Amino acid sequence: ADANRYHPADDAWSAPPPMPTARHGLASAFLDGAVYAITGSMLAGGIDNTATVELLRLDPPQATPTP
Repeated sequence: ADANRYHPADDAWSAPPPMPTARHGLASAFLDGAVYAITGSMLAGGIDNTATVELLRLDPPQATPTP
């Protein structure tokens, strides 16, 4: 899945690594330099929900599924 990262000091956007699982309606959290993508739905309307949790480390950039 695609994402964008904003750099306020440069007033510029960049693309971090793609997340492994595309979804919508998810929860997210930022903790210790990583963005966590928590659950969500694979299809519109809450159909085909997922229990997947993944994290995106921003320094150095890498996307990682969590166990």
